[in-house]
Amino acid sequence: MNNTEFEIKLNEYRNILETSLTKRTDQPGYKNNRVCDAIKYSLLGGGKRVRGVLTLAFCDALSGTYEQAVDFACAAEMVHCYSLIHDDLPCMDNDDYRRGKLSCHKKFGEATAVLAGDGLLTLAFETMVHSCKVFDDMELALEGIGIMSSSAGVLGMIGGQIADIQNENRNMSFNELLVMQDKKTGALIKASCCLGIVAAGGDVEKFALAGEYGTALGLAFQITDDILDVTSDKETLGKAVNKDKARGKFNFVSEMGVEEAKKTAEGLTGEAIKTLGRLENSEFLIMFTKSLLERQN
Repeated sequence: MNNTEFEIKLNEYRNILETSLTKRTDQPGYKNNRVCDAIKYSLLGGGKRVRGVLTLAFCDALSGTYEQAVDFACAAEMVHCYSLIHDDLPCMDNDDYRRGKLSCHKKFGEATAVLAGDGLLTLAFETMVHSCKVFDDMELALEGIGIMSSSAGVLGMIGGQIADIQNENRNMSFNELLVMQDKKTGALIKASCCLGIVAAGGDVEKFALAGEYGTALGLAFQITDDILDVTSDKETLGKAVNKDKARGKFNFVSEMGVEEAKKTAEGLTGEAIKTLGRLENSEFLIMFTKSLLERQN
């Protein structure tokens, strides 16, 4: 796969996601509704669609169809967006901008933003329930719902978020940092990969491969985020920079410095790509993995 073919496939995945997400928020009850306006403002306001693309790509690699994976992929994007809305709130990271525009609570007010996040989380599972109509085997739909539930809950993303809050102005150990970020960022990325395997009806070996890959990618992704927080600017990132330092948060850059953090991210990316070597039809995923390391926002 050359660069042009990669970009065409990436745009194809993203277009599927944008069309599907728009459709799911274009129901009659969503019109002239302030909470729904806030949901659409945040969900359809851009973004790299990393998690949804991973779900579609893993399903595609196993010769599954978009129809099988799209509900899971949309749910992954909805859960991610809900987490961003809540992360930006004054009681959390207190960010005024997201993706180059006002964050949800600055545009619609705090109460509406809280409810919009709640609404997106609920909509994610409503969307996954719809997948029951797609699969002949109901067990596959239920397995996907279970994966998302655990990855987004207190033993996954929420557990990582509360650890992040509790560790402000505290020097945590490197192992604690790894565990926190594996939950806060990694859990949903790992789940997105595994959901693609489930959607395609993949076996236990492929499921384990996706989990191994997702774990390495999740940490590489977070380390790159930490690097960009201190090396980029507000215009490029579309949000405030140097946030962690300002809030006294311990991260990979504060632990090891920019250069060592870059080497670590490169090493994890290499591990993720090596794992993909055990998967047929992984050319797109390999190039996508490399692109995430090289991203500027």
